[in-house]
Amino acid sequence: MVLFAALLAAAMDIASLQKMAARFAPAEVTADLSGLAPQERGALAKIVEAARLMDTLYLRQVWAGNHPLLLDLSQDATPLGRARLHLFLLYKGPWSSLDDDAPFIPGVPPRPDQANFYPPGATKEEIEAWQKSLPPHDRELATGFYTTIRGPRTAGSAGCRTASSTRTSSGARPSCCAKPRSSPSSRRSSGS
Repeated sequence: MVLFAALLAAAMDIASLQKMAARFAPAEVTADLSGLAPQERGALAKIVEAARLMDTLYLRQVWAGNHPLLLDLSQDATPLGRARLHLFLLYKGPWSSLDDDAPFIPGVPPRPDQANFYPPGATKEEIEAWQKSLPPHDRELATGFYTTIRGPRTAGSAGCRTASSTRTSSGARPSCCAKPRSSPSSRRSSGS
C-alpha cells in the first residue's frame, strides 16, 4: 500500500492534480454587515483573525512536516508547483482525504496515525504505558485536551514534554523519548 501510494504521488501531473482540485466546488460566502454596530464588526474581524490562526495550528497538528513542506511549495513557481500548493492548501496537508489519505506530493510519508500529537515513531501502546505510569496529577496533565507530547529536544536539552508544561512533576517521560535531562534551565518551556 505504501509503495502504491508513493508511485501514485510520483505520477501526479498537473492534469491529475487539477482533476483532484475540481472535486471541490468553490462557494462565495457573503453577509450583509450593514446592520452590525461598529463593536460587532470589530468582534467579527477578531473571529476571522482567530480562524486564520486555527488554520496554522491545524497544519501543525496534522504532521510535523507540513510547515517546511508549505514553505517549499510556496517557493515553487512552476505550474506543477502551483497545482501542488493549491491542493495542499485545500487538504491542509499532502494527503487526499477523498482518496484514503493517498499522498499527492512525491516524497512525503504515509499520513501518520498519531498526527503530530506524539513523538514521531512512538506507538500508541508506548504512550499509553507511559501515561499509566504517571502519578494521577501528572497523568491529568499528560492527557489534557491542550497537551501535545513531544520527543527529545535537540542540542542536549530536556526530554519529552507537553505543550502545557515542560515535564510532569515526577519528571516522567515516555520510554520512546527517554533521554537524560541536562540542566534545570533546559526544562523551561520554549513555547513549541
